[in-house]
Amino acid sequence: MLTFADARVFLNPAPVAPRQPVLPVALVGHVPGAARPERLSRALREPWHGLGLQQREQQLDHALANGPAGDDDDALLALHHLPLALDSHAQFLDLFPDAGTAATGPAAPVGAAPWLPLAIEDFFAAGGERLWLVRVPQSEGRDGLLPAQPGDPARPDTLRGLDVALNVPDIGLVALPDLERLQLPAGLDPLPDFTPAPARARFVPVDELARADAVPTPPPSPLSPPWPLAEVVRRLCARFEAWRPDVQALLTLPLAATLDGGAQPDAAARAWLAALDGEELRRAQRLQPLYPYLRGRRAPLASATGLVAGTIAASAFRDGPWRSVAGRDLGGDALPWPVQTPRSAAQLRRSPGVGVLLARDGRLVLDDERLPGGLPDTRAEQPGLPQPPARTAYYRSAEVLRFVNWLLRRLDALGQRLVFVSDPDDPRPALLLEDFFARLHALGALRGARFEDACTIRRAATGAAALAFEIEIAPAVPVDAITLTLAPVDGDWRAQAVAGRG
Repeated sequence: MLTFADARVFLNPAPVAPRQPVLPVALVGHVPGAARPERLSRALREPWHGLGLQQREQQLDHALANGPAGDDDDALLALHHLPLALDSHAQFLDLFPDAGTAATGPAAPVGAAPWLPLAIEDFFAAGGERLWLVRVPQSEGRDGLLPAQPGDPARPDTLRGLDVALNVPDIGLVALPDLERLQLPAGLDPLPDFTPAPARARFVPVDELARADAVPTPPPSPLSPPWPLAEVVRRLCARFEAWRPDVQALLTLPLAATLDGGAQPDAAARAWLAALDGEELRRAQRLQPLYPYLRGRRAPLASATGLVAGTIAASAFRDGPWRSVAGRDLGGDALPWPVQTPRSAAQLRRSPGVGVLLARDGRLVLDDERLPGGLPDTRAEQPGLPQPPARTAYYRSAEVLRFVNWLLRRLDALGQRLVFVSDPDDPRPALLLEDFFARLHALGALRGARFEDACTIRRAATGAAALAFEIEIAPAVPVDAITLTLAPVDGDWRAQAVAGRG
């Protein structure tokens, strides 16, 4: 803020996004301190118009002008359960200036402070561009982050928690850092041998010392018994299956405390995930499991989902959503905890199928982008056993499913341009599809010396008066082929992946 003789000039850190992000990400969680709703710029409010939130915006403006008239207005002024499209960490701090003053640092109790602020900082530090933030009151606990039943997308002003993020059609990746925090068991001690750096002597005014002494240390958050992993997955997959089949979720495998204050992967969660098969496994492959957590000087324990999501988003823009981030330097100043040996990492990668964070030569890397199942342990790939239905697709690599989901979103957007095409003989749909996939082939997303070797587009046999397409592609990612359909459903064009194995 600059102060002049007769006026004040506020610098708004909201940047104009210079380019369209390829893979927008949503983070849902808790933000400590007060919000500054008066700092909502026009760029932050504009996306609400396309999400059916005009009434909420008007209610917010009324509360800002006349003061809150009830609990609903208080929630709006706190920016709870609203989608906020951020393009920088500075925007986040401008809206929530107290977010950086939470009880963090290696001496803070494990799980005492929200993890979302660190995840947002890590996301932008890793190169992520468009981030959709949904702030949830801490008093609502896990049910506020992930309600028991999916919301109604036809009533966007009633959505809560993760459902608010899923109402944004552009997002392709979600994470809930504070859900992972609330799933921590009691008795963890990630840094028993940590010795803080000696404080440097400096002059401190007396009034500053008084203010510092007056700030109470936030008490540790009460850690209730964690939900079983099956309940978390059930709530997530219910939304993906019925509402957003094109979205993936990053989720860290839960911990179990050991007697010496350490931790290991929760055995029950690991066994449950490894035993999935058939349709349950197909639904669970919307999750990209990670392990372990991160520790460092900024926090005794934190989620790696923000850092991994930022790296994936940056790679999707730079190299395409079909490229894996495995083996790349994730950056950051934290290290994995609990530390994994090469043998334990290989075991987790094989079963139940987890991407493991490792420290290699001082660099933090993700060893593989792995999905649950899809290995010889599953019925899908065991010869001699009854095979699942032909339409059930299993994947091994998260980047394969990410590419498929990105294709579905792009084809759905393409279908919006064809909504008024009703003539089955109209050549425009086929020409648009051919142009789209030809550009993908030129960018290296499809393999084949010629476009004809990489993609086949043909009219589906749906009758003389119907218009639908089957597209078979040979992507550059580790999968043999992917078959897609694009057809009108209830007046709207819808894309669907009907086969593929990676």
